Amino acid sequence: MSNDPEQEYFSDGMAEEILNSLSHLKDLKVAGYCFNSGLAIMKDVKQAAETAIKLDDTLGETYCALATYCLMEWDWGGAKKNYRKAIELNPKYTQAHSLFGMLYLAFIEGNFEEAENQGLIAIRQEPFSAIDQADLAWSLLIAHKFDEAIAFAQTGIELDSNSFLSHRIAGLCYITLKHYEKAIATFKNLISFSNRNQLAVTGVIWAYCSNGNFDEARVLMNELEQRAKKEYIAKTQLGLSAAYLGI
Repeated sequence: MSNDPEQEYFSDGMAEEILNSLSHLKDLKVAGYCFNSGLAIMKDVKQAAETAIKLDDTLGETYCALATYCLMEWDWGGAKKNYRKAIELNPKYTQAHSLFGMLYLAFIEGNFEEAENQGLIAIRQEPFSAIDQADLAWSLLIAHKFDEAIAFAQTGIELDSNSFLSHRIAGLCYITLKHYEKAIATFKNLISFSNRNQLAVTGVIWAYCSNGNFDEARVLMNELEQRAKKEYIAKTQLGLSAAYLGI
C-alpha cells in the first residue's frame, strides 16, 4: 500500500467498507463502524481478511471483503475477480452487488450502465435497505445523473431517517445542482444526528462557500482545525474545505 498521504481519504472509505463486510462473518470479531485513518488500520484489515478465509473460504462475504481490500491496494483486477467470485458463490448476497456496482464499476471502471444494473439488483433483493438505495445513489452521482441520485437518496432517507450516506449524497447533489439552501439544510440535519461528523460539517462548509457565505464557512473550518488536534480528521476533507475557502 502506498504511503502517499493524498491517498488517505480513498483508503478511509475502503477500509470501513471491508470491516463492515467482514462483520457479517460468524465467529469473526470486527470493530464497530467508525471514522478511522485508513492507512493506520490497513494491517488489521488484511489480517481480518486472512482470518475470514481460514474460517470459511466458501462464503461470498469473504470474497466481497477481499475485493474491497484489493481496491485499497489499487489491484483493480483482483477487485473485479473477487467481487465476481462473491456474486458467483452467493448471488443473493446483496452487498456484493451493491459494492461491486458502486466501488468498482462506477468509481474505478466508469461502467455506469452496469454499475446501475448491479445497484438495481441489490435493491430488488432488499427493497427496504437504505444503504443499498444510497450506494446506487453514489453511482448515479458519479455518472452525473444528479436528479436520479437524489431520488434514490430520498428513498433511503424515507426508509431510514438517520441514513448518513443518503443525506450526504443528497446534499452533494444539491450543491452540484446549485440548490444551495437545500444543501445547507440537508447537511445541517446530518450534523444534528451524527454528532457533528466531519463529513457533515465539511458538507455545510462547501455549501456555504458555494452560496457565498464564507464567514459561516470559516467558523466551521476553525472547528475542524481545532478538532484535528484531538481527533482524527481526514486531511482530504480539510484540504477540500480549504480550497472552497480559497485558503
